[in-house]
This record gives sequence, C-alpha cells and structure tokens, in this order.
Amino acid sequence: MAVFSQKHELLDLACQLTQNAYEEETPNVTFTVTPATINHVWQTDKWPEIRHQKDGYGNMDWEKIYDRQDGKTKRFLCAIHTKRNSELVGLFAGRISPDDQGGAKVSIDYIERNSATTVGKGHVMAIAIKFAYVLADALEYCIVKVNNPAKGLIEKYKNEMPNAEFVFHSKHHTYLQAPVITHF
Repeated sequence: MAVFSQKHELLDLACQLTQNAYEEETPNVTFTVTPATINHVWQTDKWPEIRHQKDGYGNMDWEKIYDRQDGKTKRFLCAIHTKRNSELVGLFAGRISPDDQGGAKVSIDYIERNSATTVGKGHVMAIAIKFAYVLADALEYCIVKVNNPAKGLIEKYKNEMPNAEFVFHSKHHTYLQAPVITHF
C-alpha cells in the first residue's frame, strides 16, 4: 500500500510542477493538471465523434484505459482543465518503465483533446509531453517516449520534444523518443 501512496504523491507533484512550468511558458493561458478520476472519464462520453476526421484517432475508450491504468504503480492517467471554469479539455495516459531496454522511460500512450472546445487546441499535447519530461526528471529517467503519434501531428510532437527520433518499430507500432534534457 505504501508504494501506491507514493505513486499518488509523485503524480500529484508532477501534475503541479507541469502546471507551473506550463504557466511560466504561456502566462496568458492557464490550465489545471490533475490525476484523472472516473468522473473525468465519464465526461468523455459527451465529447463529439471525431474518429472520421483524425486518421482513426479520437473517441478513445477512456473507460477501458482507466481500468487498465487504475491501481497500477507504473501507470498514470491525467486530466487537463481550464482554470477559469474547470472545463475538461483533455486526458492523457502513460507509464513509467524503470527497467526498459535502452534506459528508463516515461511513455505517453494516449492523448486526446475535447474537440468541442478550442481552448485546449495546441495545449493538450504540449502539457502531456511537459508532464512526461517533469516526471522523467523527477525519477531521473533518461528518455521520454510518445507511442503511436498521429501521423499528421508528428512535427508538432517533435517541436515539443527536442532531439526526438521517430522510430518505425512495426506496421502497428511507431513512436517518438527523446532524451530528457530539462531546464526546470
């Protein structure tokens, strides 16, 4: 049980540090980053159907992702809200891999923005990646990874991930990875 408690403390801290770092970079745009709850997940049922517009991405099964992440010490799921009215603008999920081949990693496996609101556009991805760097820095991990990035967004991901390398692992698995170089 102590490991589970430590995970939540670390997750809370990483969310707060991410929020602070992002506010420093974009002072006119403020978001709250928190560990996600099942209530956040249920809110995604109201998000518009966009799968047909995004190369098959979008309208992810967040309840299934939540079930897969919940209670696992090496997995996380976070919510991004507007500070002004607490509107849920996005979710992201991932995992830590302390013993991964090639070095310890923080991976982002899923990112989705609520397309019903434009306030999160351009920010949800940046915040999720910022979180990965903050968490990797806190854990002294050496790599940040984004699994299966949407093809049309690869350059935008690379802009958020200095020195990123695109890896084509297989037909169904590609990823971007970058060394952790932080300036916090």
